[in-house]
Amino acid sequence: MLRINLSKSYLVSYLSTLFLLCTAFQIVASEESLIENLTDLYIAGENEKVVALFDQNPELKQNTFAYRLYINSLIGIDTDAAENASEEAVNLHHSVHKLFLTSASVMGAQASKSVFKALGYAKKAKQKLQTAVALAPNEASAQFGLMSFYLQAPSIAGGDVDEAEAIAAKINQLDAEAGLLASIQVKAAREEDYKADLDAVIEAYPDSVRMLNFAASRYARIEDYERAQSVYSTIMSMPEILLQSEHNNKVDKDENAPYELALSLAQNKTVQLRAYYQFAKLSLDSNKQIAEAIKAIQFYLDESEKTGYAKGNLPSEDWAKLRLSALYLADNQQSRAQEIFNSIQKEDTKRFKSEYKTIAKQLK
Repeated sequence: MLRINLSKSYLVSYLSTLFLLCTAFQIVASEESLIENLTDLYIAGENEKVVALFDQNPELKQNTFAYRLYINSLIGIDTDAAENASEEAVNLHHSVHKLFLTSASVMGAQASKSVFKALGYAKKAKQKLQTAVALAPNEASAQFGLMSFYLQAPSIAGGDVDEAEAIAAKINQLDAEAGLLASIQVKAAREEDYKADLDAVIEAYPDSVRMLNFAASRYARIEDYERAQSVYSTIMSMPEILLQSEHNNKVDKDENAPYELALSLAQNKTVQLRAYYQFAKLSLDSNKQIAEAIKAIQFYLDESEKTGYAKGNLPSEDWAKLRLSALYLADNQQSRAQEIFNSIQKEDTKRFKSEYKTIAKQLK
């Protein structure tokens, strides 16, 4: 019989190595579990829980994807805290362009809060975006962020359509899809006709939720309600496999890829659900397809409770009920309109109060 003589020192060394390997594996597994939980909470729109989980596990600061979810969640809670967190993030990860894009979003949120501080925060946002572009000049998302700033900011804060147009040309060289969106936005800013470009979007990207949603919203802006509803209808009928596959080739192939894809799918599902709401809203604008719109907004009400993603990005239940009540009125169903209207909890915003008052008068 073959006998193996293991010395005591060798055995101790072997067991120590095995323990370290197991511990390392547990740490990796634990971090993956944390990021997965963080992503699930973010998708569910649980901003406070995202912040709490991140704060309780400071090791998550080493993961830039987790950091971005944390900062985005803070924006919906406390923009000052979000600003502090974003500055800490870009100082810790000073070569990660996506964190600078997130930081620019924080500055934009801060600018919208105060007229007196808006100019200063606009300049900060521009600086963050320029840094993102410097770090990743060949990333269309970075270029698109800076272009959007030049289009949206007033000239006193650095807005410049000519600069935006020059960047749009660069974007087109990097990514034809993003380049088409950029070109349309520049034309819109110059008040030029871009309807043919929207038609090109539909023809070139019939399976892209992102592109179709952009086209539908732009058709609605130029009051081509029939075309907008047609595109929203296409989005409404898209199978999940298309929602899931759209971003497969656009997500960085790193350790965060599964979470990025899960987030993208949730975002696409939210866009799809919002399409039902927009379809119904446009029926009120055009006074067409009322019966179909009633079904659409009812589906929205039934499903919106299930999705949960980014609750602030979806029209509220009361807004949906307000639309449904108006649709029943348009369909001469007075009693159903009144029933739905009576279940609405009036929101404390000027626009909601105005539309609520309008429907209340029609029900008398």
